[in-house]
Amino acid sequence: MEKYLSKTIKGEYGNEISKLKDFFSLKNGHILVASMDIYLLTEVIKISLSNQQKYKKSIEENNYFDENIDFSNSYLVYYLDKKKSTSELYFLLEKSKTQDDFHLILTTISCMALENLDKRIKSRLNHNIIFLPVLPYKSVKQYVNEKAHKIDPRFSALLKNNLMQKYKINFDFESLFNILNSIHISLLIMILNCNIKNHKMIEQYRKFVFKHPELRNIKDKDISDALGDLLDLGFVDKKYNYVFSVDELKNYISKNRPFYLKRLLKN
Repeated sequence: MEKYLSKTIKGEYGNEISKLKDFFSLKNGHILVASMDIYLLTEVIKISLSNQQKYKKSIEENNYFDENIDFSNSYLVYYLDKKKSTSELYFLLEKSKTQDDFHLILTTISCMALENLDKRIKSRLNHNIIFLPVLPYKSVKQYVNEKAHKIDPRFSALLKNNLMQKYKINFDFESLFNILNSIHISLLIMILNCNIKNHKMIEQYRKFVFKHPELRNIKDKDISDALGDLLDLGFVDKKYNYVFSVDELKNYISKNRPFYLKRLLKN
């Protein structure tokens, strides 16, 4: 990535980068980093690992069950979207729990990857997740303007177009919705259909999903956290109004989500 954009990411995602760096101060462990933007995800991981690479070795993709692999004093960046098997992932999670000074960084550009995991794996990740919202458009625009001052004006439009193409994942609705789990999606459906009252949000949600057993037993905290995610990621404003295309959301749910969410949408 360009030097300016790297500096911008450090500023925009300072808290997330600090959390990742703190993770490496632990004796061992695992953490999941998720973002819909592969470029952003890669850069945040790179920045967070900058000091670790001086004294920890990286374990490359390999046959992890090989007894000759030394996991001590090492880290592994593991791409959930390309995972080979559940047994392999479970083995690595166990290693990150028992092997001193081994840190496992799981990454994904889709929260569906987490939702589709085996329950015993998912439960281990519940409190070790970092979500990276998309890079604000103002930062991308500033980057374009910075570059435009340094090159022939004839190329400014081309540069802007290339940058927007590079970051088209930020503006692609399917990629945008893929980062959400079933609680997020059901909340959005409710927001489309109800007059939301903040102090009664959980009560409203339980009433709205009552006929759908898949959503009936969700914990209050998970509902509150999911709503906070929607606010942080910019899917809804402070008054709980949905801010993106309603048609795109409906089309996405109809094509990509489980039947119970499709039924909820039609209620």
